[in-house]
Formats: sequence, structure tokens, C-alpha cells
Amino acid sequence: MPNEKLILTAVVRGSHIFDDDPSLHFNIDGETLSLSSVDRLRDIDTSEGFTGSGFYVAPSNWSSKDYLVDVSFLEKIITAEDVYVTVELTDFYAEGIFSSDAPITARQAFKDFLKQI
Repeated sequence: MPNEKLILTAVVRGSHIFDDDPSLHFNIDGETLSLSSVDRLRDIDTSEGFTGSGFYVAPSNWSSKDYLVDVSFLEKIITAEDVYVTVELTDFYAEGIFSSDAPITARQAFKDFLKQI
């Protein structure tokens, strides 16, 4: 199973063009690993807005690209102590902390996903 391939999708809010590859970077406990996309074009989806109890959330665009990774890569990023992610776009970059274990974070979702495969 460690050599099985999976598609990892990077998503950023807004309508953006991803930079030339490699465009997705992981800093895993101080070691940088850069990934190139498996597709040439990015996808753009639009989420609908909604009204809640006294608030309104406007519709928004989401840009994404797919990257091919091994299962062992997912195992590495969910077990590492510090993981930071950077997505390079043509006009700026987006970064985030992957290594948080809060209940609704990507790392927790990846852990749950690996239990199912």
C-alpha cells in the first residue's frame, strides 16, 4: 500500500492561476518537498452563498489543481511534528499550517482517510 498513488487536490479561495510547476510545497519538519501538478489547467468552482441566523455568507470562487502522491507521502505528513504548506499562484502565494490536530483540519481528515483505505 505505501507505493499506491493518490490524487491530492490543493484548493485556494478565489479565482487564481497557479504558478508554473512545481507549485505546491510542503515543509515537513524542516525538509522542503515540492510537487508538480498532474493537470495543466486549474479548476474553478463557485460555492453558493447562504443566510444564517442574522448573518450572510457571500458566494465565493475556489481554484484547485491536482497532484499525484504516494500513500507513504500522506503517512509522512500526518506523522510529522511540523508541516507547512505553500501554494504558489501567479500573483501571490498562499500558506498554511497542516500539522494542526484540531477537529476540522486537513490533517485530521487525512488521518481518517488513511484508516478507510
